[in-house]
Amino acid sequence: MMPTSVQTAPRTLPAQVARGPAAGLPRVAFLGQPRDGLTTSGPQHGSVAIVLAELMRALAGQFQPSAIAPVMTGQVPGEERNAEGQAVYRVPADNRQIEKALELLDPRPMPRSLRPAYYRSYFQQAASVLARSRPDLIHVMSWAQAAPLLREALPHVPLVLHLHDDMLTRVSPELAEQRITPFAAVVTCSRWLAATLQRHVPLYADRIVAIGNGIDPLLFGGPPRPRPAEVRKLVMVGRISPEKGPHVLLDAFVRIASSYPSLTLDLIGPPGFLPLRQARLMARGMPAMQEAVDRLYGKGLRPFWTQLFKPGRQLQERLLATVPKELHRRIRFLGPQSHDRLAELYREADVLVQPSVWKEAFGMPVAEAMAAGLPVIASADAGLLDLVEHGRTGLLVPPGDAAALAAAIADLAAHPARAHAYGAAGRKQALASHTWDVVAQRLAGVYDRVLTGTLGIR
Repeated sequence: MMPTSVQTAPRTLPAQVARGPAAGLPRVAFLGQPRDGLTTSGPQHGSVAIVLAELMRALAGQFQPSAIAPVMTGQVPGEERNAEGQAVYRVPADNRQIEKALELLDPRPMPRSLRPAYYRSYFQQAASVLARSRPDLIHVMSWAQAAPLLREALPHVPLVLHLHDDMLTRVSPELAEQRITPFAAVVTCSRWLAATLQRHVPLYADRIVAIGNGIDPLLFGGPPRPRPAEVRKLVMVGRISPEKGPHVLLDAFVRIASSYPSLTLDLIGPPGFLPLRQARLMARGMPAMQEAVDRLYGKGLRPFWTQLFKPGRQLQERLLATVPKELHRRIRFLGPQSHDRLAELYREADVLVQPSVWKEAFGMPVAEAMAAGLPVIASADAGLLDLVEHGRTGLLVPPGDAAALAAAIADLAAHPARAHAYGAAGRKQALASHTWDVVAQRLAGVYDRVLTGTLGIR
């Protein structure tokens, strides 16, 4: 687990980094993902947008955060201010449908999302905006391909890369090193991801730092409802996509449904597919993920049509086709939900199940559900091991093993007091170790080291 001994009081910053305006605070510009919008009021949509917005809020008072974000539907280019008065500069992004078509039509094995051409116009325009505002540090969300354009526009401004998945560990070490070279530091959403990347590119191990991910304790950590004497409702939260293992969960549910006739299942999140090339790259060395690709994407031309026409509906239909019709009434696909509504859905549930068959870098729904007092059943792999302690905050099962998952669900259904104890322990852990203020203090320490020249390059 992440250390909990993190000081949250304001710190005195070294004089050499105090180059901002009158407030004397360093200016940090976040570069958002080209496909994720950023709202200046109301809930964010997309996990990376949530991370960006929460870090901006939590860093205020120690730094002067601003953000670059793509123009989304109903928005216009230019500067806006969020509720904290922080600047959000909106720049046009490449057409998302064209990018999707290019991904589908490109015959090369490497996913387009890992290529320099991916949303290049967005990153060019973002670099131009940043060249005018001249921040003291630029924090890049996910896409290392932006670095050459940023380095050209602002050759002396240090860059920090923030990774939310393990895709850089799935390309050659040489390519990963090339992508990391321009960055003074690389921060990751879990200890597992940091350690994996350090092994992949040992030359840069000293500039790779785990900061973790957070949850809003006011939203998810409110008083939990009294738990009923019976475990009745399972929830899966997040993208409903093959790599997340919804098919494994449905298989497990079918196995135990007759033994627990009051048990129901809600799948919460947008259904759909990742680009096939990305899914295949993620499946390397992972039999459970490869089985998900073969089973749900299909073969021949089917994956192409699957990703092009109503992918969410197609996936939902394929998943339900594996479930006896008499059980359909006990399963709900609720689609994406706002964070406010999601907090309510956690409180209405009894167990969160995270049956991922790929290597989750963190598992935001797991941390949120734990803060809400839910016991968790999760795949025993990757970043989920940073969160769930088997037999204390939940249960861990082998990825892709529907029989083991069914047994774990049955264990909690048969022992509700045990489920409640796991939930209470998980809540305590999440509220101590996984809040945004705790994460922001870890990140602030990285910024200070970068700006004073004690970490990475300048």
